[in-house]
Amino acid sequence: MDDAKKTKTTKWYVRVLRSTLLGIFLIAISIRLFGDFLIYYNQRYPIGDWNTEGIKGLEEHTIRVGNKVTLHGWYFPGQADKEFLLFLHGNAGNITTRKARAKLFQLMGYSVFLFDYRGYGKSTGSPSEKGIYKDVSAVFKYVQSNMKPKKLVLFGESIGAAFSIYLATKQPVHALILEAPFMSIHDMSSVLFGFRLPKFLLSSKLPSIERIRNISYPTMVIHGTVDKVIPFSHGKKVYEASPASHKSFIRVEGAGHNGIYLTIGMTKFMKPIVEFLEKIKQND
Repeated sequence: MDDAKKTKTTKWYVRVLRSTLLGIFLIAISIRLFGDFLIYYNQRYPIGDWNTEGIKGLEEHTIRVGNKVTLHGWYFPGQADKEFLLFLHGNAGNITTRKARAKLFQLMGYSVFLFDYRGYGKSTGSPSEKGIYKDVSAVFKYVQSNMKPKKLVLFGESIGAAFSIYLATKQPVHALILEAPFMSIHDMSSVLFGFRLPKFLLSSKLPSIERIRNISYPTMVIHGTVDKVIPFSHGKKVYEASPASHKSFIRVEGAGHNGIYLTIGMTKFMKPIVEFLEKIKQND
C-alpha cells in the first residue's frame, strides 16, 4: 500500500473514531440531562378520574414544600384504632389511578393519606429525586402534625417503595409495605439498556438495596413473578437484605407490575397485609 492510500485509510479510521466518541458523549450527556424523563411518567391534572363522590369522609389537602411547590393529597379517614397508611405511589399516572386501592384500605378500617409528588396530578413543580425527597419528608411531617396517627405504615408502590425506604431511614414508622420494589436505579439501568450504566451518568440513584440494610422496622415485600418492569429478583433481594426480625415476602404467581391486586383479587391482596399488621400488634 502506497503512502497516499495509508494516509487516506488512517484519516478514515480517525473520522470513524471521532464520530463514535462524539456519539457516546452525546448519549452520555443526554442520559445525564434528561434521565428524569426516563424515570418519571407523571400525569398532570386533568388526566384521570377526579370524581370522589361516595368516598366516606374524604378530605382534600394542600401542602407547601418550600416557596415554589404545592402538593395535593386525599385523606381517606378510617377507624381510630387501626393503622394509618401513608401511600407513596409509583412513577406513572397520579393519585386517581390509586383511588380504588385507597378506598379498599379504608373499607378495611385503615386510614390512608394518598398524595401526588411534585409534577403529578394537581401538585406543582417537576419531579426529581431530590425534589421528591423533600416532598415525602414534608408530607410525613404534615400528616404527623394534622392527623396525629398512632401507628403510621408506609405503603410504597414501585418507585414509591424506594421513597418509602428513604423516609424510613429518616423518620420512625410502624412498618413498611413495599410493592414491587427495585434495588437501585443503577441496577434498573441494566433492565432498561441491557447493561449497567456508569453511576456518574445517572441523575437519580435511589439505592434501596443499601438503605434497607439499615431499617429494622417490620417489613413486607409484595412482588409479581412475571413483572416485566421491575424483575421479581429485585423484590426478593430487597427482602433478603432487610435486617428486620419481623418481615414477610409475598410471591404473587402470574402477576405483572401493574395491578397485582387485580390479578389475584381484592380479598387475596388484602389478606396477607391484614395478617402482617395483626402479627405486629401481637408482638408489640
